[in-house]
Amino acid sequence: MLAESAGCTLPVSEEECTALSNALSQAQRSLAGRLPLSVAELGRILARRLNEDKALVVSSHWHWDELYIADRALRGDDAAIEIVDAMLRNAAGAALGSRGFSQTEIEEAIQQLLTVLLVPGSKTSSKLDQYSGRGSLSGFLRTAVVRLALNARRGESRHQHNAYAQQMEAVLDDPELRHLKQNYLETFREALESAIDTLPAEKKLALRLQFEDRLTIDDLARLWGVHRSTAARRLASARDTLAVATREQLKSKLSLDDSDVQSVMNLIQSRLGDAASALS
Repeated sequence: MLAESAGCTLPVSEEECTALSNALSQAQRSLAGRLPLSVAELGRILARRLNEDKALVVSSHWHWDELYIADRALRGDDAAIEIVDAMLRNAAGAALGSRGFSQTEIEEAIQQLLTVLLVPGSKTSSKLDQYSGRGSLSGFLRTAVVRLALNARRGESRHQHNAYAQQMEAVLDDPELRHLKQNYLETFREALESAIDTLPAEKKLALRLQFEDRLTIDDLARLWGVHRSTAARRLASARDTLAVATREQLKSKLSLDDSDVQSVMNLIQSRLGDAASALS
């Protein structure tokens, strides 16, 4: 069944056939209790990674169980996504912790990579599809998360960090708010960046995903494994937290009283809400 689904022939030698049977049994045992393995589905997964008209052979470098997990996760299987999430957290904790990354940095790298790996329709959603099954999935995830975290530390993610400031500049660019842009934009952007730095990692990333990666409420609900209404509440909470933090930063930077600062914030929040609604 495996060879037929993969569109391949069986090996000629009895020894290779035995190795093939043992590899399949090992994959089934590895996934037992975690993710039911469909032999026909595994064959179809292998078919996409084998040359046509080849005998189905086994290599010690193949990890059929983890290849199956990766493929099922890409297809939105909740059990497979949980396995990938756990493997990524274990890999990131060990690899980044030993390199001196803080827990906040580690959590942000995990959340960013999960988006790259799993969210349908994101600009980098094919990353997990690059896993070939040759080598461990843990090693693949470890390499990916270390590269992402090191790039962020080197400043290659500065554009992401400034995404809100850029978004707000566009939001403020209308006649009603032009005078605020002229008078307060630079101060506001400084306050906003400072406020972003104070956000918990999960709220900071939620806002980035919506405004930088243009993910919808439905995308985020799938990523987080929650109902759409829960995802919407999380985003609302993140926006509220950012608004409060920005207000406090503005108070410390501008010679405005509380009512003036609140007037500025009310206008900004109304435009921010309009932008968020367009994405939902």
